[in-house]
Amino acid sequence: MKGLTNSYWILLIILIIVEVSSITMIKYAAMNNDKILLIPGIIGFGVLGYILFNIFNLGSMAITNAIWDILSIIIITIIAITLFEEKIDIYHGIGLFFAILALLLVNKSDIQETFSR
Repeated sequence: MKGLTNSYWILLIILIIVEVSSITMIKYAAMNNDKILLIPGIIGFGVLGYILFNIFNLGSMAITNAIWDILSIIIITIIAITLFEEKIDIYHGIGLFFAILALLLVNKSDIQETFSR
């Protein structure tokens, strides 16, 4: 992933924030039968498409999707546990461990480059 620009990483972070926020709003709306909060959640998913369009001009689809999915899974799990008091079992925990390991492996070259400076 050598050569990815700061713009790529900024857009990727925005993508993750928008997705996590949208999912959180939709979950809250579903729990409280709040149709008003459902609307920005749905709009957020439309915004994701536009952000992806811009990201794909800067980086690989496969790597982008891997990073996006893994970070979203980790953040959404934290929100589900803390905000919505959901429980995870040992298998979910092991899966999250492997997701974190996958994130490290996907970004291995960037991590090495950062620490070799």
